[in-house]
Order: sequence, then C-alpha cells, then structure tokens
Amino acid sequence: MKKVPEDEQRPELEQLQKQNDELRSQLRLRDAKDAVTAALVKAESRSPELLWKTLQGDLEFDENGQVKNLDALVAGLKTSYPDQFGSPEPAPAPVGSIDAGIGHDQRKKALTKADIQRMTPDEINKNWSEISEVMSSGK
Repeated sequence: MKKVPEDEQRPELEQLQKQNDELRSQLRLRDAKDAVTAALVKAESRSPELLWKTLQGDLEFDENGQVKNLDALVAGLKTSYPDQFGSPEPAPAPVGSIDAGIGHDQRKKALTKADIQRMTPDEINKNWSEISEVMSSGK
C-alpha cells in the first residue's frame, strides 16, 4: 500500500472536518427545533412553527448542545405575543352582514288576488302552494 504524504492528506482532512462540523450544527439545530416546538406546544402556542422561526436566531446552547435559554424565550414570546397562546376565543355570533344578499330581496312578496289574476295557468301551477295560502287567508 502506497503511503500518501501528510501534506496531501491535510486538504482532505480539513474538508472532512468542515463537513463534520456542518452536520453537527444541523443536528443541533434540528434537536433545538424539536425541543422548542415541544415547549411551545406545552405552553399552548397556536403556531409553534411560526414562533420557532421567530426565535431561531436567539437560541443559546450549552456545552452539550442543548438550548439553555428555552424557558426565557418562551416566556418572552408569551409576553410579546399573548394572542399566540391559549385556546382561541369563540367568534361572536354573526349579527348580520351589511352586504348579505345585496341586490337580492330574500323575502318573498306576499301574493295578492290581483297578482294571481294576472298569472298564466302555468305560473299558477308552479306557485299553487303559495296561492292556496293566499286564498285560504282571504286576502
């Protein structure tokens, strides 16, 4: 087996070390995301993924790669964005829309005997139930 001089191995070793460092950094960030989103879910966050993106740059790690300021970050988010935590309040019952049915009269006009007299036999057949109500009420 041919022995490669140490000078030729150095660039390859540096490249492997760089890749190793990048992979460790990615793993640390993935673990941090899992820990942060779990803490946010426990704190009843409505949007843990969104809040993760908000505080991602503020993470501090200990020597074991764990997030050491997690509680402070979650508490800060709860203070800064209280509407992002807790159960959503039920929406108030609709009172009525300003533009609901605009251009369309939702109420039916009450038929009169004069209206019925102007109808064709086909129109009378189509509206017979309404016509019978008018006839029985004596309007």
